[in-house]
Amino acid sequence: MLKNLMRVQKSKKDFSVTNNIWLKDTSLGWKSKGLLAYLLSLPDDEKICVKELAAHSTDGINSNLHKD
Repeated sequence: MLKNLMRVQKSKKDFSVTNNIWLKDTSLGWKSKGLLAYLLSLPDDEKICVKELAAHSTDGINSNLHKD
């Protein structure tokens, strides 16, 4: 479980800086880490919509339902 999650530092440039703790957390999969990185890069007041998230990726809404 993530106990020390930290928000990214906002910048006028198009990049994010974040703590590596959650990136090294082995309880999270790669898809989860990628999604979390994307969500943390959004503005603090951003409204999150699943359909909108799916539109910004090739995975789609039901990505985790298709296990390898």
